Amino acid sequence: MSSEPESSINESASPAFAICVAALIGSFIGGVWMPTWHVPVESAQVVSGLIEYPNDNPFYYYHLKSWTVLHQICAVFLKVGFSEKTLSVLISACLGASLFGSLSWLCWIICRRTIWAIIAPMAMFYLLGRGIEYGVAYPIFIFGSHHTYGTVGRIYVLLTFLFLVTGHRRIGWTMLGFAPAIHITWGAFAWAMGLGTALWEKWYTKENLKGIVPWFLLGIVCVLIPYQLILMQASELPVVPAEVQSEHLQAFLTHWDFHRQPTPLMDVGIALALMLFSANCWVLFKYSYCLDDQSKLLLKVFIVAGFGGLIGCFAAHYPHFLPNVINMGMPGRFINLTIMVYSVVLLGLWVRLSEEIPAAKWMVLLNMVYIIWNQFFLSILSSNRFGWKLDHWKFWLVLGSLIFLIPLVKKIPVHVRGKWIIRSVQIASVIMIVMFGDGFMTDWKKEIFILNKPTNPVYEAARAGEGMLITSGSMQLVQLETGRPVMINTGGLDQISPMPATAPAIAEILDTVYGVDFFDPPDDIRGTATLLNHTGLDTWEARSREEWREIAKKYGATQILMVSLVELDLEIEEEKGTLILYNLPQ
Repeated sequence: MSSEPESSINESASPAFAICVAALIGSFIGGVWMPTWHVPVESAQVVSGLIEYPNDNPFYYYHLKSWTVLHQICAVFLKVGFSEKTLSVLISACLGASLFGSLSWLCWIICRRTIWAIIAPMAMFYLLGRGIEYGVAYPIFIFGSHHTYGTVGRIYVLLTFLFLVTGHRRIGWTMLGFAPAIHITWGAFAWAMGLGTALWEKWYTKENLKGIVPWFLLGIVCVLIPYQLILMQASELPVVPAEVQSEHLQAFLTHWDFHRQPTPLMDVGIALALMLFSANCWVLFKYSYCLDDQSKLLLKVFIVAGFGGLIGCFAAHYPHFLPNVINMGMPGRFINLTIMVYSVVLLGLWVRLSEEIPAAKWMVLLNMVYIIWNQFFLSILSSNRFGWKLDHWKFWLVLGSLIFLIPLVKKIPVHVRGKWIIRSVQIASVIMIVMFGDGFMTDWKKEIFILNKPTNPVYEAARAGEGMLITSGSMQLVQLETGRPVMINTGGLDQISPMPATAPAIAEILDTVYGVDFFDPPDDIRGTATLLNHTGLDTWEARSREEWREIAKKYGATQILMVSLVELDLEIEEEKGTLILYNLPQ
């Protein structure tokens, strides 16, 4: 007779070790391996008063009105002496730690296995890569991207419900009330998730509400305090009539917007979310006897999230029937939370169920076959709509082998195999995952902005100057890297969708400075929400010094930072490689 102590679920075990190890790995990847700039730091420069703008500048309006408490937190760090670069590295590390830690906790709640809870974030990491293959409406950026807000929003929502699921109700409900302060759109979705889960669990009884409402209201009160502070700071911004905002917003959605275009319902990201949604329903309703109360509640949360996300993807196909406020929130992107946890939840379910339910192995296998098949077409047929080709199928091949190997090893009698065999297979799995990921990571590092690379002398010259900068197309984070105000963010015109009041000023600048008609843009920039690096340069090349002088006087601009594709009739301040800094006549 043999016993199988390794196969039993230890309900009293603690996830602390797995969470700490995963968080350390994540902080190393984010803060040491792949640090990058972060956009909240750019807005914090304005909120803290380090960079000043005229009140009618659209980018200034965006910095103050696109409110998140992240701006105010970063502003405090800048005020006490942190540099923008140091703060960005710190944010990179914190994002990595919180993402890996929360995913490890998620896996542990389901399977109660420390080693698999540590592996789980790596499963998500290598499946998603930079996340842009599978992101719906908006890429699921993981590391090495300055697009911070969506990543923070998803992590915060995940952590909120992990606290709720594990019985830390006061923390969870307070965090849920505070969620809009982190990310207004993801906060609204979190509220919808909380409502759906509460109705399912029948938390609306008088006794339950006594433990929910006070803490939820406390979170809301904590939102109102920093929000009132930013309203005071933004009190002198110009007021744009609602009908003008609506006219410009519709033009932007029609001619410029990229994120709010309907995603094909057969998109791979939607398929992944639908598969996880189906798997969660299948396990919850057919094999719930194998799960504890926390695992059941967690699956209910993700069923609610998956259902809401799929509804959002469907609704995104009919933007003209939706209020502007819904379109501005990009309803299609809510499915990205389900996609982000896809591999982690499946891995946890397999570990929890595979010994008792052989069908669980086949459920995971079918999902992995889909991923491998999809990656084949991405690589061979170049069908990836974002243009990235990453060999994630290698990771899934290794993990798939382990999924079938470990249960077979466990069937060997204890006196024959010994516990060390299982541990060796588990440790080998981690090593193999890292080895298979090495080539992918090497390629990735070539693509991201490494903070410790030498600063371009053109940026150094721009930082030494004063006054407003005019930039050519596709240039982002110029304010962050130069410490100078910029006329508009030419690489991120999608600020118009959440801030339509900035559209009239942007439209005027596009026409006056760049020679671009906002209501009828050139074909090559339609649906891009950006100006390309060559956009408007023909106009600039033909412009006289006197015309530049009038523009400089009107907008308070002193220099032009641009890619050197054409030569302007202006004095050159600095030139290096493809960048050039011109002085404007005053």
